[in-house]
Amino acid sequence: MSRSDTSGENTPVSASARAASGLSGAFVGRSQECDQLVAGLTEALQGRGQLFLISGEPGIGKTRMADEICAIARARGMRVLWGRCWEPGDSPPYWPWVEVLRGCISGHAPDSGSIADLLRAAAQEEDPQHLTGSVRSSLEPEEADLGRFALFEAVVQLLKKKAETSPHAIVLDDLHSADEASLQLLRFVAHSAKSSSLLLIGTFRPVEVRKNPQLSAIFGEIARDAHPILLHGLGRKEVAEFVKASAAGSLDEAAVNVLYRATGGNPYFLGETLRLLVAEDRLTGTNSTSIQRIRIPDTIRSVIRRSINLIPETLRDALRTAAVIGVEFDFKLLQRVTKLPSQTLLDLIGRAIAADILNEEATTHGCYRFKHSLITQTIYGDLQPSERTYLHHKIASEMEDLYAADLEPHLAEIAHHYAEAHVEDGAAKTIDYLRRAARRAMDSLAYEDAVRLLSNALQIADSSGLQTDELRYQLLMDSGEARYSSGLVSQARLAFEEAGRTARKLGDWGKLACAALGRATPPTDAELDRPLVAILEEALSAAGTQDVGTRAKMLARLGSELQWSRDDRVPLLVAEAMDLARKSGDPLTQIHVFYWGDIATWSVDNLEQRISNLTEAVELAELTGSKP
Repeated sequence: MSRSDTSGENTPVSASARAASGLSGAFVGRSQECDQLVAGLTEALQGRGQLFLISGEPGIGKTRMADEICAIARARGMRVLWGRCWEPGDSPPYWPWVEVLRGCISGHAPDSGSIADLLRAAAQEEDPQHLTGSVRSSLEPEEADLGRFALFEAVVQLLKKKAETSPHAIVLDDLHSADEASLQLLRFVAHSAKSSSLLLIGTFRPVEVRKNPQLSAIFGEIARDAHPILLHGLGRKEVAEFVKASAAGSLDEAAVNVLYRATGGNPYFLGETLRLLVAEDRLTGTNSTSIQRIRIPDTIRSVIRRSINLIPETLRDALRTAAVIGVEFDFKLLQRVTKLPSQTLLDLIGRAIAADILNEEATTHGCYRFKHSLITQTIYGDLQPSERTYLHHKIASEMEDLYAADLEPHLAEIAHHYAEAHVEDGAAKTIDYLRRAARRAMDSLAYEDAVRLLSNALQIADSSGLQTDELRYQLLMDSGEARYSSGLVSQARLAFEEAGRTARKLGDWGKLACAALGRATPPTDAELDRPLVAILEEALSAAGTQDVGTRAKMLARLGSELQWSRDDRVPLLVAEAMDLARKSGDPLTQIHVFYWGDIATWSVDNLEQRISNLTEAVELAELTGSKP
């Protein structure tokens, strides 16, 4: 379940005082950053929406900073909602926003619903009289195809509506792991919510963003509407305050300098180092002389390893399995894989929470989360390869059984585990799950996610030796559709062209025709596309007249392309396409032909005929429920 809270009185709190006093454990310093965030919070309360992007290295305190501001937001009467991005990148489309919207809906929210399902559930709660007509039509349950703009606008209107009665603070954590569709939605919300009582906070690691040029470009767009906050390590004075606030006692200046140099002032590294020294009883009575003899681990992973070694072996085994599942894991799944009795596993999880390895709060009912992704990465990285592959395979198999009634939200996860299992039948299952996950992403309008999933499927098919011409054709066609939908037109054309070459190898002219129509989908830019003309003419020559609907579409599209070269065949091609489209009796085919036929024959001399054709196309679209 999403983290949300509306408790707290509308009491002003000084961010500087809160930071300095360490009211929430060892939270020190950051007074300037806190004051900046509190100023933004005040603006949001006055109806001027704000977006803050908190960035920094792992363990620097991004999430903790957001926690502190959320505590202040609650005290001022704001409702707080969290959405977390999954580190592996194998979450369902729009996952952080799904978590946020679940928290928005006061009634029953579907646990495994898509973002569109949640919007429909929200529409049933709202009084239609208080929603504008366009938004109401986007939200109504019977609306099957929201369209991406309508989907984004519906989210904005829902959040604004909720914020009218209770100002909202929304935190999106670990945005560097977000799917691209979620980032595009954040960009839209941030730009559209400036006149609302919404405080948006995102956290991310800049290094992870810079590794991906496409991700970096999206963050650049989001940053235009954001206030950036880059966190650095704590200073020496703040390290001393941190030690004191952590109940580790007071250290002299020399001892503090040793800790400062060893940890770089990174709060997580510092806290874990202190925890380890206290657990090993090596901090008691420490002074400037004895601190020099304490061997402080070189890296945070060394600290984590030594901390893990202090817990019982049974708990370590359970955490190894949990780390393979991911940063967040389902208790039921962990139990099925470990085969431990419920009470035994609950007791072990309780000990892990007490040891600050797991968080008691989880984003979904029945789930737990590692305190920090670095813990997960360290435990997973220390596993033997054979142990990893065994656990991935076991987890994938158990997920299939556990979620058999509703696999849809877990398709990408299962694909991930089968891909890492490297078992004999794993590649085929991985590709199947990736294709199904991609289709779900397309249905959810998360086109970029579908592109990523299908790219993975093609790579696995190539590397596993499972690549057949039939499979390659299907993956290329799916990939072309996803790339076109996400705006990657040039890449879409290449995918459809490759699908056409594969269809030729298969000797399947029906497939060639479909590839030709896929290649023809993106309109060209005022000049003749010769490769497109070639593939359409080849497909028309090979396909004959067996499928009148497909032939009609190809003729109309060929005519629309040849009009750039003023080819004399254009009127005949369009006339034949119109005749075949009517014979097909398929409204969608007729709409397609009317559209491209209008482009092919555009002229002021036939204006009345073109208006008549397009009017009929609109009527057919309304009749079939399609968007004209």
